[in-house]
Amino acid sequence: MEQVKAVMNRMLIALAAPTVPSLKREEGQTLVEYALIIVTISIGVTAAMVFLRGKIQGVFTTIGNAL
Repeated sequence: MEQVKAVMNRMLIALAAPTVPSLKREEGQTLVEYALIIVTISIGVTAAMVFLRGKIQGVFTTIGNAL
């Protein structure tokens, strides 16, 4: 019975060992987080430009006329 427990413990350790280093690796996670932040900001800027289109055109027209 002790041999069976020892073999089971070794199997569990062998199965769990590959997952432990992958939890410590965060390069891919941070890359995805930065990408999501950039996408969110770009969607926000695009939405703001669509809603403020008339005012933006007015500002550029004023600047163009002043030149």
